[in-house]
Amino acid sequence: MNNNLAPKVSICISVHNTAHLLPRCLDSVVAQSLNSVEVILVNNGSTDNSLQIMEEYHLRFPEIFKICSQEDRGLAQGRQSGINHATGEYITFLDADDYVTNEAYEKMYLSAIRNGVEIVECQTIRDGQLICSDYEGIHKTEQILKDYFLNGDMPSMLWMRLYKKSLFDQPVFPNIYVNNEDIFALPYLLYKAKNIYFLKEQLHFYTTDNEHSVMIGVKKKGYEEDKIIKNRIKTLCVKEHLENIIGKKVIDSEFSQEFRIYIGRLILDFCLNDFRTLSANKMVELALEKLGVNYSDIQPIYKKIKYNNNLIQWLVNAFGLKSTAKLYRILTRARDFVRA
Repeated sequence: MNNNLAPKVSICISVHNTAHLLPRCLDSVVAQSLNSVEVILVNNGSTDNSLQIMEEYHLRFPEIFKICSQEDRGLAQGRQSGINHATGEYITFLDADDYVTNEAYEKMYLSAIRNGVEIVECQTIRDGQLICSDYEGIHKTEQILKDYFLNGDMPSMLWMRLYKKSLFDQPVFPNIYVNNEDIFALPYLLYKAKNIYFLKEQLHFYTTDNEHSVMIGVKKKGYEEDKIIKNRIKTLCVKEHLENIIGKKVIDSEFSQEFRIYIGRLILDFCLNDFRTLSANKMVELALEKLGVNYSDIQPIYKKIKYNNNLIQWLVNAFGLKSTAKLYRILTRARDFVRA
């Protein structure tokens, strides 16, 4: 790659103890056919030899790689630090245990330029399964955001997309150590943009072979359940975060009904976790308290669920429940606001 020109794309990679997989990731960005990229490597408190590997790549390709180091502040602030140091026309993200095809960022960048859009989404593959949105071509982001709030069927992972740098006019992540960080940023980016292009090509590889990854740790649960619960509770801060960066008045006037459905889904998502140390009653109580909502605020989503057998079955499958029993227990706790 030749980086004599100002970068077209900044690739932000937050790294925390992924030395065993990092070279594969960095090799994939070195091999990019787009000859005008920069890579922002954020050493996010690594205690293995990840920093040494980053420095080796910087020495070999000083025109491509920039390194900044900080204490472990979590992936959200790792991504934000990458944004803060990015100078490219467009910004994208890549996790240190994932990798991309050689033409990934050239195809996404050219799609953005040719279609005059601020966001481009590609497809990814995980364990042989293709992950993508159902949309195709150019769409207004206002409608996509409404669909996202209503149905939640658009993947929230930021690394599936390329974003115009001007969309990051303020910090998009909360200044807290939190998992599920992408859900804090995506709605704001959709709100700030005007158009998004859905590129129906698989350009990203979403891997599951990092034994230290957050998602695998969450699935295993085990002895760290208290820590996992705290992280899940932090995820509920997304309501306050979005009201702050988008504006509560804007949400109330432009996305009122859709946002209420979204909050209802957040509560249901939280309550369907299988925590041994929390009862269904306690989970509902925690969710409502953290989100600062009343039963009447989320009435629509529960009415929708109660009278839709297909949706109930979908929820059972999506959350890996063995039966509808737990779902109905949650809904029973909501009986005050599902009555016709």
